[in-house]
Amino acid sequence: LDTTPEDPETLALAKANALYSPLMKRNVISEDGRVTAVTVTARRDRKDPDFNKKFFQAVEDLLEPLRGEFDEVFQIGPPRLNVEIERAMFADVFRLTPMATALLMVTIFCFLGTGMAAVLPLMTAGLSILWTLGFMGYVGLPLTLLTALLPTLLIVIGSAEDTHMLSEYLHAIASGDPSHAGRQQAIRLMARKIALPILLNTFTTVLGFFANAVNDIILIKGFAYASSFGMAASLVSTMLFLPLALSFFSPKRITLAPENEKPHGLVGALVDGLEHISTRYRKTLVGLLVGVVVVFVGLSLQVKVTNDPLSYFKPNTVLIKNSNTLQKDLAGMSVFFLTLEANEAGAFKRPELLMSLDTIDRRLDELGFDKALSLADFLALVNREMHQGDPAFHRVPDRQDLI
Repeated sequence: LDTTPEDPETLALAKANALYSPLMKRNVISEDGRVTAVTVTARRDRKDPDFNKKFFQAVEDLLEPLRGEFDEVFQIGPPRLNVEIERAMFADVFRLTPMATALLMVTIFCFLGTGMAAVLPLMTAGLSILWTLGFMGYVGLPLTLLTALLPTLLIVIGSAEDTHMLSEYLHAIASGDPSHAGRQQAIRLMARKIALPILLNTFTTVLGFFANAVNDIILIKGFAYASSFGMAASLVSTMLFLPLALSFFSPKRITLAPENEKPHGLVGALVDGLEHISTRYRKTLVGLLVGVVVVFVGLSLQVKVTNDPLSYFKPNTVLIKNSNTLQKDLAGMSVFFLTLEANEAGAFKRPELLMSLDTIDRRLDELGFDKALSLADFLALVNREMHQGDPAFHRVPDRQDLI
């Protein structure tokens, strides 16, 4: 069509012609003629980190005036998918970080019994997060689906060293001299008792995260660098900041029991309960543990491997609904190219190789793909039209001269 038809007869003829072509049906237009797609191909500028945002917004600006003229108008493809992932990623960071912070503070307060012990780990975590983000900016590591988890990881995992050190310090104060000199002695005792275990724990944690650096996937490699640096930064901030902070902001009231005594309150009741169960029901616990291991080994065999970006979103999100609409009426948004290369020039002008392409097309259709197109489909359509549209000739010609 050179121009858009305006009269109903011409429109109906254009629709019929489009639905007549097997290349158009479920590729550009739905079988009922009510849904159509405009395919836009763009060459991405990989040096521009904002390309997806710019492309997505440019298309949105074009679609906005059309939304009142159609029942539904939307764009879908890699630019929108990347923009949606970025939005969801930042939303998760701003939602999960406060949740992890609150849960950590409540847990530490319940077990150590002082508000200062709940606040100091957050201060060291904040330092390590800032250092890690600065490191990422310096070396050029982007914020991805994996590195976006770092603030929460550094708050939760990085606070382990702080908690151990605070526990040793508070036990030492509860067992000894609560004066200023006694508190300084408690800091030195804490450093002597806990330094080696913390160093070993951090070393193994950093090594575990850094082991992912051997992965060939850039996304995982970047996470390995950032996470290992973050864990090391967490140790440094804890070792430097926590003793200094305790020397100035030591709690005035210690509710923690001395180290050689049983814990008080809820924690003491929990410890008593666990000790009672572990000593009285040893065989039952071992049997229960074996049963749980067997069950979860069986369940682990049901884990599926997927790298589909759409699986990151909940089924009720607008993106997934749009994707389902596209897949229901047209071919889905996931496109891949199966490339065949021959050893001689002009090989795919031979009937036998074109028939092989047609066989591949049919096999892909049998596997459940929405649409499979190849050179064989175009030649089959031309062959059919050369025989007055006879469906019996909708196939690759079997003669070289016809091809």
